[in-house]
Amino acid sequence: MNISFAFKNFDASDHLKKYARRRMEKLGRFFGKSSGLEVAVVLTVDKFRHRCEVTVSGEGLHINASEQTSDMYAAIDLVTDKVEAQIKKQVSRVKEQRRKARNADVDVFTYNLEAQAEEEAATDVVGTDLKPLFDTILDYIPAPQADLDQPFQMLVSAIDYNEFVGRIAIGRVERGSLKQNQEIAVCNYHNPDAPAKKAKAVSMYEFEGLGRKAITEATAGNIIAMSGIGDIT
Repeated sequence: MNISFAFKNFDASDHLKKYARRRMEKLGRFFGKSSGLEVAVVLTVDKFRHRCEVTVSGEGLHINASEQTSDMYAAIDLVTDKVEAQIKKQVSRVKEQRRKARNADVDVFTYNLEAQAEEEAATDVVGTDLKPLFDTILDYIPAPQADLDQPFQMLVSAIDYNEFVGRIAIGRVERGSLKQNQEIAVCNYHNPDAPAKKAKAVSMYEFEGLGRKAITEATAGNIIAMSGIGDIT
């Protein structure tokens, strides 16, 4: 990925140059280090107005975005976020087109990303929810690596309280699995030499939306809430 900078009406500090380059280099994570992207950045100061304009071309893309604020660092952040959103949207559309093409036995190599970008620009509509963000997370962030065959292990990272069950330990199951009413050993993270205490997973909950749902078994990779450890701190 090649990045070029132009500074108009001011002398940029080394810190600003490094900051702008780091922000632009992150755009390459969508295409890999060997991508043929060309990124042109123009930073302009006009009295109290600081403007950042970015043009991205290559890999079938042609994106232009700009932002203007009273602070150049803020302008760089805003325009980078805008460009990333456009790239993610176009990449997501390409993946969906390829998925449909595979199901329909269509030659996916004839798909034109640049033509799709022009069509999208003409019909761009502001979203109403965070579904595109969640879809992107599922597409790009791998599932947690977990070992279900190892003994149960969970690091308590938060504590809640309920007047019916008392203290509730909240944390991520690092390995293994746990069933309701199963006996466990509670170790002191801050004092590893302290003897372990016996306890029982009286009730367990997993998080669903903004609430909790009772479960009878939890496996590695899940974040759960568990009662039964009365003196957990």
